[in-house]
Amino acid sequence: MWLLACICCFALGLIVSYTNTSSLSLIPSKVLETSRWLRTRPSTWQSLSHASSVTGSSISHDEYARGIIMCLHNGIVAMGVSLIRELRCLGNLELIQVYHCLPTELSDESRALLTRNDARVEIIDVCTDILAKTGAENLFGGKVEKAKTFKNYWVKPLALYHTKLREVILLDADAVLLRDPAVLRTMSGYVRTGTTFFHDRIANANRFLNEKIKGANSTVKVLVNAFPYKKFGLGGPKPSENLNMTFAWRGLSAHEMDSSMVLIDKTRAGKALEVLKQLISKMRFHLQFSWGDKESFWLAYELAHQEYFFSPWGLSLLESVPNNDLAHPETMCGSMAHFLPTENDTTASELLYVNENAKGQAVADVQYQSDASHAAVPP
Repeated sequence: MWLLACICCFALGLIVSYTNTSSLSLIPSKVLETSRWLRTRPSTWQSLSHASSVTGSSISHDEYARGIIMCLHNGIVAMGVSLIRELRCLGNLELIQVYHCLPTELSDESRALLTRNDARVEIIDVCTDILAKTGAENLFGGKVEKAKTFKNYWVKPLALYHTKLREVILLDADAVLLRDPAVLRTMSGYVRTGTTFFHDRIANANRFLNEKIKGANSTVKVLVNAFPYKKFGLGGPKPSENLNMTFAWRGLSAHEMDSSMVLIDKTRAGKALEVLKQLISKMRFHLQFSWGDKESFWLAYELAHQEYFFSPWGLSLLESVPNNDLAHPETMCGSMAHFLPTENDTTASELLYVNENAKGQAVADVQYQSDASHAAVPP
């Protein structure tokens, strides 16, 4: 029943993203209560009045205490609107900030569509805002061309650094949610570290984190060894237990983290945010350690010697069509499925969201691996 409700949420979002009416903003509170009731499993029933406080989705008197960030441009605005409605249908009432880089990325029509039915949506042109600053606060050195290098994946970590929000959930527009992601803030990994990261697919390729620099060390090892720790008042390289367990550090994968959902409590980040600024504004131009932004988050914590938490679950895969898989038979591509990151071995796995990129017509005999399995520690 809860799955049916989630599907309804997603369908409602898609309808709203293409409609010009404002009538959906008048949906009565009883509909929201019904949605919450449908999503409540018999084993975890609780009163609706308590459910909001558990998920952290109630409207806070402190506007920027908690919130959600998504980065959009005109080409994916419809998905963004759908995701906003999906979040609201799942009971999340937090402030949503839509980030973009420079005015041309979001038209007036796109802005109107994003805010028409939701007063708790802010639109922020982060590049224009930073260009207006002076001194060290201007990460672009006043250069528009430097700002334009963030008109892509890299606007996401820039948004995290820039936002006034303190407890942040970063979401990609193509995420299909089955639970309110705010529930992750109540789970042990986040409570302990103020972070929740998810694993990417394992791809044993000589690229990105795993690329051998001049035939010697991999990119991730060069980065860890050569990072300017003294600039941030940090000691030298101190590989954490987390790092030692990664596939990338052991030379088995070019990727480590999927950044379609990222949770970070900025108040507990230590020096990680300043390290993140160094990675995205300087080091990425000299060392290609990541496909897009995704590795920058956990690496910032690792380099800052700050504790962080990866979901114990490995990535699961869903495909609607074969995706050149025979060219890399040990690594499937396609839509990615992630489970609630519980550290309790006795708790049954529960699907949290799917990062959707399936294209084309579905065919029979598709390949998939949707079972939950713990991320294996390489030998």
